[in-house]
Amino acid sequence: MRRWWAPTGRDTNHTTRYFGPRPNANLFFPNYFDNTSNLTRSLRSRVSVTSDSAAAFAVDQIKIGQMFEVLLGGRFDHFETDYRSFLDNVRLKGNDNLASYRAALVFKPIPGLRTYFSTGTSFNPSGEFLTLTATTADLAPERNQSYEIGASYDIAGRVEVKGAVFRLEKENARTTDPASGITSLAGNQRVDGFEVSMLGRVTQNWNLLAGYTFLDGQIVQSKVPAEVGRNIPNTPKHTATVWSTYDLPYDLTLGGGAFYVDGRYSNTTNTNFAPGYTRYDASLAWVPKEGGFRGLRVQLNALNLTDRRYYDQVTGGQVVPGASRTFIATVAARF
Repeated sequence: MRRWWAPTGRDTNHTTRYFGPRPNANLFFPNYFDNTSNLTRSLRSRVSVTSDSAAAFAVDQIKIGQMFEVLLGGRFDHFETDYRSFLDNVRLKGNDNLASYRAALVFKPIPGLRTYFSTGTSFNPSGEFLTLTATTADLAPERNQSYEIGASYDIAGRVEVKGAVFRLEKENARTTDPASGITSLAGNQRVDGFEVSMLGRVTQNWNLLAGYTFLDGQIVQSKVPAEVGRNIPNTPKHTATVWSTYDLPYDLTLGGGAFYVDGRYSNTTNTNFAPGYTRYDASLAWVPKEGGFRGLRVQLNALNLTDRRYYDQVTGGQVVPGASRTFIATVAARF
């Protein structure tokens, strides 16, 4: 089986920032009608960034007898970034051509059991987040190497159990020398981990999804001594998910589950820490199988049932709180 793709894309970002004083305000009881006419602001920056990407990807799956399969894939990417800062008249350009691969060997010794070994590469160009600096514009992309060994077992066509151990390594991570301010590709970051999951129909009416992932992510090498041996930001050691649904009479389905994310750091020196949390969700759906409403789906989702304060996004020394208790009602029809 052979497949190939040739995707293209463009991302743009136009940002204007102003700087100025702000009136004194009460955080808990702000005055939305406070007079601000006497405040002045000044232009701080005006930046425009455009990134164009194009890629060609091909994959071939080869069956060898009844027990072996070989998967081979190759990809070529072109990534071009144009960065302009109008206030200081700076223009930077990045141009990267990247080749990567993916390969896997599958072994199926008995019916229902599938084992595999896979490896592959990927890249992170300097302009991937729509920003460039004088010290990163000419840097080569970061290179990532992955290795994974895993297996899956199908139990009576009803439940599938999966497991895998893996290593992800960024072999030339960007790092900035604190003395010179020069950014180079002299860093190394590594994540070792494993994951297990179960998915299937336990009984005629009961469906269950459960999973657990362990990640040990460390900064192995860096130009910043305080970063060496620290945890990679936004990499929780433990995450777990349990979601279950049960089919009730009258075409109703009740669902509920829990999602756990361990504590994680938001910066490379591990001085900012976001605590772990467990979030509980639930759902109720009505999907009539017969009658005039067949093809209709009415669903109510309840997110963060306990109204727990948690941090959904952790990055760049900052945290973004997750949504409080939320209810979402949807109606969909299939014709």
